[in-house]
Amino acid sequence: MQAYELRDRLEAVVRDDELRRAVVLHTGSNGIIDPDDLRDMLEMLEDRRVVVVVNVSVPRTWEAPNDRLLEETVPQYDNAVLVDWKSETTRHRASLGPDGVHPGATGAAAYSLLVKEALVDGLRRE
Repeated sequence: MQAYELRDRLEAVVRDDELRRAVVLHTGSNGIIDPDDLRDMLEMLEDRRVVVVVNVSVPRTWEAPNDRLLEETVPQYDNAVLVDWKSETTRHRASLGPDGVHPGATGAAAYSLLVKEALVDGLRRE
């Protein structure tokens, strides 16, 4: 899925009022994130208590620009927190499967723990 497709899906979910107080947003690893799409998504989620945004770990040319965009944009939203999946996968290469992109069992557990910690921290901020 591309980030613009996620934006469109998120728009539908927001419109149908199907979101909880906490949201995890991972734009995926399939291509460049348009800054406007990212801002649109974060603005759609401004009324959520916490939005956990996960950065990208993918051996492709768009990894660095996407992660830079996330690092620059996410802190601009008071309810958003950035999870550093890239650093986790750099420290623990076994987190990723043979394709170097998708998490294996170890990676899925690590990903879940990072997201859970960010959600708990974000929910405690109030």
